[in-house]
Amino acid sequence: MIQEKMGLGYVAENCYKFPGTRYTRHKAHGMLKGWMKSPGHRANIVNPQMRRTGIGIRVSRGYIYAVQIFTN
Repeated sequence: MIQEKMGLGYVAENCYKFPGTRYTRHKAHGMLKGWMKSPGHRANIVNPQMRRTGIGIRVSRGYIYAVQIFTN
């Protein structure tokens, strides 16, 4: 979890790595649950200053990698 002020705006990110060979709805739910249990990651998700987000997913070598970027 990273959160810092960049110029006139803010940017933050959440990263996650978990075992799997396919990204499914069940895996997405587990990823979000994990982020919501972590105080820092949750803070990024619920921060009202963060009005835009993007999510990237990659499946490679038995793992699912996810990153969520936030900005205002």
